[in-house]
Amino acid sequence: MIPPNVRKTHLDQAIRRVRRDGVPPRRRGRAYELVVDGASLPPKYVLAVAIELATGTHPSSDSFGGGAETNDFLRSHGFTVVDKGAAIPAASTRLRVARVFLDLGVRQRAYRAHPDGKAKAFGQLSRALFDADPSAYVHRIRTLLEAAHEQGATVAALPACALQVSAQVDLDAYAVPALPFVVAGGATAAREFAVVVRHGVAGPRFDHTRVHWMQAGPGLSLMAAISSTIGQSIDSRFVPPVRSTTHPPRADTPVLVIDVGHAQYGARYEFHTLRCVARDVARRVGQPAAVVLSSWMWSTRGISAYWFHPHDRVTERRLQPSTGDHLDILDIDLTAPARSTIATP
Repeated sequence: MIPPNVRKTHLDQAIRRVRRDGVPPRRRGRAYELVVDGASLPPKYVLAVAIELATGTHPSSDSFGGGAETNDFLRSHGFTVVDKGAAIPAASTRLRVARVFLDLGVRQRAYRAHPDGKAKAFGQLSRALFDADPSAYVHRIRTLLEAAHEQGATVAALPACALQVSAQVDLDAYAVPALPFVVAGGATAAREFAVVVRHGVAGPRFDHTRVHWMQAGPGLSLMAAISSTIGQSIDSRFVPPVRSTTHPPRADTPVLVIDVGHAQYGARYEFHTLRCVARDVARRVGQPAAVVLSSWMWSTRGISAYWFHPHDRVTERRLQPSTGDHLDILDIDLTAPARSTIATP
């Protein structure tokens, strides 16, 4: 039986140790392989090392089962396990996205009744939330990111201004290095922006004038924008998306589009604009594309919009790791041809 306190962190540490120290001859896998960055490791031995890290005692070979028990546990944490000798699948064609919903802490009618209008209301209400208790807010975000990591997410998508604390943007406070990619918004006194954090290192900020596009791995491109800008990617009146100079995207890889959203959206934006974005991106690169929208929610309404596209290529489950906030774990399959992946609006 696998101890219940074995976490994703222990598995990551075990993989690093096994890759560094090697595998004892008698512990080499016979039927299955754990695939990590193109390398093959014995699943049961890796899990045994993780159990030792979690409990302080190396388990005996018969204390937990190989095969289905081990493989299912590893897969539930986002790892790839294949039959020994089988073709290694491209990891980037199936990815896990952790999409965050943050509770804005107000009733929807308070937002609509704000005397300065909706545009200013969101900024003022969100800043008031951060300023009320910065340490508590940082804890909320860190809890969500830790849950995303524990679930084996490749990308964590947070909404607009989520990395904002006391009118400052402090990436280090949120302990983001554990995740490969974090996409979130922030704001200065002058303007809103978004940022992609790659393995703990923040890339260049992009605001309402840019749609950022970068390579997120050997077989996946990532496009990200704030909601007021994402439509520019399909509008000929605007300049094309800005490509990352440090990690430029390839034209022959699937694309994950992240919309760093505000509060909940109307049906026209979700089912027309974003579908058109997905269809246009897929046509442009000749590869499948998926769109994920993250947003804030109202205290009194919960989540009325949990939007992603294409729906037939995404499976979803919802967690509530902290009071009021939610985390959707989205498993997205981008292996199908683009023409069958993107539905016509």
